Amino acid sequence: MSEPTTVSINFFNEEFIITCNPDEQASLQEAIDTFEQQMRDIRVSGKHRDPKRIALMIALNTIAENMNLKHEVKSQNTQLQHVSDRTKNINNQIESELFQQESLIES
Repeated sequence: MSEPTTVSINFFNEEFIITCNPDEQASLQEAIDTFEQQMRDIRVSGKHRDPKRIALMIALNTIAENMNLKHEVKSQNTQLQHVSDRTKNINNQIESELFQQESLIES
């Protein structure tokens, strides 16, 4: 088993060390980079200056986006289930027809 690794992030002029599995390090670093870029973008836009407020806005926007994606996935899964059910139904009808045709041919 791999030893945990650490990633550091500077936030509010403090360094935070985050421990993660080595296979999670790249995605964690990507999340940190994305967060830092969003912080810079909002700060540069001049709309907000308070870093805590900016961080809260990013967190809330990320949670809302995640919730929307979950709803989309759920909706798509429901649609896929309907298509799957319909396909099974059609296959059953085809098999039934083929069985009836074979029975007529054998008679």
